[in-house]
Amino acid sequence: MVTFRLPPRGDGIPRVTDIHPTPPKPTPLLEAERSATTAAAKVEAIAVPDGLDNLHPHMKAWIVEHKKQQKEREQESKRRRHQIWWTPRMLADLTERDLYRFRVTSAIFTGVEKAGGKSRSRR
Repeated sequence: MVTFRLPPRGDGIPRVTDIHPTPPKPTPLLEAERSATTAAAKVEAIAVPDGLDNLHPHMKAWIVEHKKQQKEREQESKRRRHQIWWTPRMLADLTERDLYRFRVTSAIFTGVEKAGGKSRSRR
């Protein structure tokens, strides 16, 4: 059997320590378990939409707002095309990744609302 010596004890390290077992986790309240079961049953059929047709209304509004801002910036850029010193930066199209994020967020919002929560727009 090989025995190793510990390095010398540094300043501020106690000579003795107590080791106690981890206390057991408290049992969940029956009411909380029922509530979680009920909420899970309400949202179990929710899935991320395949397309953009069945998005949550907030997601649809955000996409419409993005397209509106794109169009406004494009028009402003056309108006100022001869003013080289200032033209607004164009707003990029939504990427596939952006659209996927909208679909996932839509599913989350729908689930929250079906479970009894509320969602609200930033505006």
